[in-house]
Amino acid sequence: MASGIARQWQAAGRAGHAASRQRVPARPARCAGQRFTDMANFAGNCALASNTRLFASGCACGRTQPMKLTTRLAHFTPSSVNADARTATVVFSTGARVLRKPFLEEPFFEELSLDPAHVRLDRLNNGAPLLDSHKRGDLSGQIGVVESATVDGKQGTAVVRFSDREDVRPVFDDVQAGVVRNVSIGYVVHAWRDITGPDDKHPVKLAVDWEPYEISLVTVGADAAAGVRSADMETEDMGDKTKPNTPETSPRERKRAAAIVAACRAAGLGIDYAEELLASDLSLDQARARILDELASRGDAAPTYTQRATGDMLREGRNLQTFDNPEFRRDAMAEALACRHTAATPSESAREFMHLRLVDMARLCLEDAGVRTRLLGPVAIMERALGGLGTTSDFPQLLGSTGNRILRQAYDAAPSGLKQVARETTAADFRAKTALMLGEMPELLEVNEHGEFTHGGAAEASESYSVRTFGRIFGLSRQALVNDDLGAFSQMNVRLGRAAAEFEAKFLADLLLSNPTMSDGKALFSTSHKNLEGTGSVITVASLSNARAAMRLQTGLDGKTVINAQPRFIVTPATQETVAQQVVADIQAATVGDVNPFGGRLEVVVEPRLDGTSTKAWYLFADPAVIDTLEYAHLEDAQGPQLFLKEGFSVDGVEFKVRDDFGAGFLDWRGCYKNPGA
Repeated sequence: MASGIARQWQAAGRAGHAASRQRVPARPARCAGQRFTDMANFAGNCALASNTRLFASGCACGRTQPMKLTTRLAHFTPSSVNADARTATVVFSTGARVLRKPFLEEPFFEELSLDPAHVRLDRLNNGAPLLDSHKRGDLSGQIGVVESATVDGKQGTAVVRFSDREDVRPVFDDVQAGVVRNVSIGYVVHAWRDITGPDDKHPVKLAVDWEPYEISLVTVGADAAAGVRSADMETEDMGDKTKPNTPETSPRERKRAAAIVAACRAAGLGIDYAEELLASDLSLDQARARILDELASRGDAAPTYTQRATGDMLREGRNLQTFDNPEFRRDAMAEALACRHTAATPSESAREFMHLRLVDMARLCLEDAGVRTRLLGPVAIMERALGGLGTTSDFPQLLGSTGNRILRQAYDAAPSGLKQVARETTAADFRAKTALMLGEMPELLEVNEHGEFTHGGAAEASESYSVRTFGRIFGLSRQALVNDDLGAFSQMNVRLGRAAAEFEAKFLADLLLSNPTMSDGKALFSTSHKNLEGTGSVITVASLSNARAAMRLQTGLDGKTVINAQPRFIVTPATQETVAQQVVADIQAATVGDVNPFGGRLEVVVEPRLDGTSTKAWYLFADPAVIDTLEYAHLEDAQGPQLFLKEGFSVDGVEFKVRDDFGAGFLDWRGCYKNPGA
């Protein structure tokens, strides 16, 4: 079946190429020309720092289809900057050839026609935005506006005006100083012309109808002949920019260059190091040896990381919101998988992958790692994607990221009732977490004329608890992955999330029921602490009144100062829920005597895990933001359950480990009260 789909894609691609050569839209059954356009759009043919957005364009079949907002990079010099007007002249395109790498089609070279009849400048001339690194998510990303734009057959230029906002001024200063030099355009191609030559290794497509949408300042440039215009460029002959900027290279040299770039990418050395090797006279074997030496030298100074392990660090300064970035694409695929099973609305980037099967995503991860997959079947793809035959890919991380999303949603959907009365925090490590409580300051004393101020101190107390690690290992079979059984994968993670939430809820309930001993050697609820009703009673206005008075009359660490602890929550077992709701209901009273003093003043918190010990006992808790009573914590950077996975050994498939670093403890007894019930 996979090979049949591949043949359909290839046939569609050939038909689309033929249509572009003839300048007549292809229209076979199911519109192969449209399918070719879809492939090009799906490919996410972005430059080094692109952000994608969908637009609509017409097709020969009469249907509307998505088009991709592509970006192209350049650089500029600062001499055209007008400091008073806050403007600069930008050469946004010279039509330089750029290599595009679609997902499901062979790579191709793209050139932009600079014939004025081929460029739609309406958007630029009507106030298109000047952006910071293609950031279109909110208004803070816009740092200026395009005042005007022209194309003269050799280059495209635009006058941009920078905003006077305080956060934009440093950017404009850097432009004036020549620190920020690179610009990029975001554009959509509406029509292509095939200009492939007999010696071209890849197809060459000339954009003969394209439309710029925005101009951005970026950190990395690609179209080296374009940029902000300087004074000495006024009479410069830019040449025919529909041809490559470099001399014609042989197929052997192009093969060498592609291999060097792939090797640098796999080693995580970045494009700058690849360009350094390409500029040298090293053979391919010598370049590979140089790459190994570079990795070894970097390993002496600091730990060596792969591009996928620390992609953000290796691409520091680049715009990561692009499908050319493996981490960005992997996160988008993970979001798409999660959205298919949680009914969530996918983001624009995730929507690109909503239709892909699990094996299709595994194929993309392998190809990104440099593995040829054209002749591999689904079973072989899944085995290699999971690490078989020594292969390393992002697919296990993709599954882990997807699992974490599903697990987290299920975990958040089943919270513990007792967490409402507790304060959440984090722990730096697994050592005992001590909460120091300062007592009340002593009262202020009168100071007579020429008198001295006297010193006063406050009592101190502390309680402690520690975070511990809890977890289990589960397996998902290879058959389920190959069969694309995402239902099993999703349900497993949903149940793991619910299990983690249940564990934490039971942990807190057991802690409350255990009536732990505090640092003073007395139980949490005790008559000595004046927070335990001696004779149990049902929930009534009278019993609530007694409990509230006891909490308000609690004294601080000095034993004298009344702290006025006001209850906010009433915690009950499930069997007492209805009674509690009736007693605290806010109703309109006909007479003063019928007024409910607790109406709308207490929030009912039901914890069914209390019923197993007592169906009658109930509790009052103060607001955790006012009095530190119950506190729970997760380990820093691991707030909630975490999912990890690896290729299974005892299980033929994938093993998932769920881990939860969690702990809780009571810090003070003054903010809670217990009535044993009756």
